[in-house]
Amino acid sequence: MEEPNRQASDEAASGDAASGKLAGADKANNEPNNENVAREQNRDIGGEPEGPKNLSPPLSGQQAPKEELHPQHPLPSSGDAHEAVVCVNPGDASEDISDTGLTTARAEELLAVYGPNAVKPKQIPEWRKVLQRYLRVTPVLLLVASLLSVCVEVEGRRDWLSFGLLLFLCNVMVWADYLGERSASDAISAVEKLAAVECSAKRDGSYGPLNVVDLVPGDVVWLKAGMVVPADGVFIPHSKFICVDESALTGESLPVKKYRGSELLSGSVVQRGEGEMLVQRTGAHSFYGKTIALLARAESKGHLRTILDAAAKVLTWTAVGFAVFLILWERFHPVWVDNKDGNANLGILFKRAFTLIAAVIPAAMPVVTTTVLAVGAVAMSKEHAVVSRLSAIEEAAGVEILCTDKTGTLTLNVLSMSRDEICAEAGFNPDQVLVYASLAATLTDPDALDAAINAAVDMRERQQFEVLDYTPFNPVDKRADSIVRSKNGEVILVTKGAPHVISELVCAPEDTATQQRLKAIIEEKARRGLRTLGVAIKPVDNDAITKIDEASEICSKIAWRLVGFLSLLDPPRPDTKDTLERSKNMGVSVKMLTGDQQAIAAETARLLGLGDNISGPEIFRSRPKGLESDVAFREYISSVDGFSGVYPEHKFEIVDNLQQGGCLVAMTGDGVNDAPALKRATVGIAVSGATEAARAAADIILLEPGLSSIITVFSLSRQIFRRIEAYITFRIHGSFMTLLFWWGCVVIFDYEYPTWVLVLVAIINDFVLMSCSRDNVPSASKPLIWSMLQVSTIALLEATLMAVCMLLYIFLSDPKYGVNWLDIRLFRDVKWNENLQSSAFRAMSAASCNVLTRITPIRPVAWPYANNIQSYSSPPWG
Repeated sequence: MEEPNRQASDEAASGDAASGKLAGADKANNEPNNENVAREQNRDIGGEPEGPKNLSPPLSGQQAPKEELHPQHPLPSSGDAHEAVVCVNPGDASEDISDTGLTTARAEELLAVYGPNAVKPKQIPEWRKVLQRYLRVTPVLLLVASLLSVCVEVEGRRDWLSFGLLLFLCNVMVWADYLGERSASDAISAVEKLAAVECSAKRDGSYGPLNVVDLVPGDVVWLKAGMVVPADGVFIPHSKFICVDESALTGESLPVKKYRGSELLSGSVVQRGEGEMLVQRTGAHSFYGKTIALLARAESKGHLRTILDAAAKVLTWTAVGFAVFLILWERFHPVWVDNKDGNANLGILFKRAFTLIAAVIPAAMPVVTTTVLAVGAVAMSKEHAVVSRLSAIEEAAGVEILCTDKTGTLTLNVLSMSRDEICAEAGFNPDQVLVYASLAATLTDPDALDAAINAAVDMRERQQFEVLDYTPFNPVDKRADSIVRSKNGEVILVTKGAPHVISELVCAPEDTATQQRLKAIIEEKARRGLRTLGVAIKPVDNDAITKIDEASEICSKIAWRLVGFLSLLDPPRPDTKDTLERSKNMGVSVKMLTGDQQAIAAETARLLGLGDNISGPEIFRSRPKGLESDVAFREYISSVDGFSGVYPEHKFEIVDNLQQGGCLVAMTGDGVNDAPALKRATVGIAVSGATEAARAAADIILLEPGLSSIITVFSLSRQIFRRIEAYITFRIHGSFMTLLFWWGCVVIFDYEYPTWVLVLVAIINDFVLMSCSRDNVPSASKPLIWSMLQVSTIALLEATLMAVCMLLYIFLSDPKYGVNWLDIRLFRDVKWNENLQSSAFRAMSAASCNVLTRITPIRPVAWPYANNIQSYSSPPWG
């Protein structure tokens, strides 16, 4: 197998300087380095497997270059210096790859030449952003209305006051929108930096963490399961191959095997295996980067944006309808005509119509809500929760069910092992069980399980063996394998994995007695909450064999021999039980999803007070009697407290069924096996230490372990929801109140309300609204969901009541009608329709009423919806 690989590398050498590096890497690969062989195993022992998931934005009309999935796959061409750049001298390539990688000084030089490994969106000049806002509907309407104010003379005068106020309002709306969006963008950028992705890169002869954006062509990166490939490059294996999910890039639904020399595309996800990659293209020159540069990265609207768009559309068309009605009324109704020619001045009518529409349209609604969400995202980041999708904040407020994994979230993921719990088979002792388990574990960057094994084993005993080949944990087979050679030259296959998998491996189908004996051991450990791991070995007849695949094929008829079982304890987090109780008090039920055995899951659930109704994976393979229908199956899933032994497709199915039952579901996870369910959930939450695949699929990333941060997220999201709900209620109320009041003035009182007064009211309202992003609002004890019917009903009732009160105020204060109950000195001996001060007084009264509505809690209102709507809002200073 080695010679074809060398040939492929040599054939590519003439066309690509990277081949020299690859040859050096291949040479190094032929000389086993046990410390580089072992890397983190991404799984939940006891069985949480991994699965593919489309994690990157889908591409339209563009496919990745096809490649032969064969060990002789050639290196890609480097004809374009910008696309297949190899930024080290060919003579130094072998040394750089196999020994030291790039030096820090050389990497800094290359970073200055090729730039960061990031796709920068096309920058729009700031002046163009401002201009685009002036060309939107509402500013154009205000500009037209302002021009009409000075172009149309009324009794020989031009309305310069309305002209100035309309221009002022236009500028306020444009610049508030621009500055608000820029502030929100800056806030989100600052939050995103908290969740910067790192990879393990070789620099100056050793591997260390490196920010992905600092990668340059020529870097060597270590790939492992669950990692998103950070740049384009070629595979330099330490195992025979890796499996990569390229479905988001090529449309290929099945995982693709990558052999030595195969091209790896940025944005794909490593599902199985590990090894080195030589970086060739970064940033906008990578396959993923080119695609993003060509396509606008459109984000989904989200539920909140849909609600806002619907509300804006209703208000806009209502304003247009009222404006048209008022134009027709004043134009053709003979009772209200006051012009000499018998017709109202069309210029004046259109000026009023344009001003009315511009004042009523909620043009600032998107920027206000975006600002509210951005401020909320910053607040969440202070609580160690990074938001990657703003609309997820609003959706988190309505979450009713939280599906969470067990290991590392409910438990500490700090495994402790007692030698007394090691069950060695006849012919072996506990020390041998530990040694063989360690031979199938990783020494470098181990996970919690391998760290516990390595800490307990006598390393002097382990060093009596040489690891020839190693296959990391495979979530499909639920085991990790290695082939080792002892000091006396004996070659042995070693495997460790889930206890039921190892039991099936070592027991003959007809040996029921041994099967029952091993099953009893496993179940006894599980009932005490211990995680069990099986270890088995198999001798290899041919001492020349050094590869696992070859040994497995040649020795397929040789039986595996059980060495024994290891038992480890993963205790619950000290704060988990209290956190789960708080979650229940907030109306969020918690379901545990784990790959562990049912007995372990039941014991953990009992300790944490989750309940004892834990279902196994058998219901997904064959639905029991009575659960054949989808409705019954969904009800059953909603009723249980947790699931054990689940695979990625089971997690996805659980979340999907809960959502189809009408629930808003949050899902937590940390591995690539959790990515499908994270993407499917209403709100996907990647816990602390999650793989890049899980982080890419999640909407919120936690920076602290445990569930306590999630509870904080729910509490803050409900506060933010109430701010947005209060704003939308007030915005609808203000628009309809303006329409009704204007209609009453024109139709009932024949009052030609000055346009500048309407503009002044709109300005005051907009300034008041700017404070809503930091309103003082309480959280809620139950999940909150949108009901536009209730919100609109409240707003319309308030608007109607306010408009009636304002019109009644005019009626009672005007001596024209013989009432003048208020006996206001300002109204005496003046013409009602011509007095500027009286108009200003009424304008400020209207604005004051709006402000009072803004700071008044809605909840105490005695009406049927009062107990359901949570629209309490007060300004920051209140």
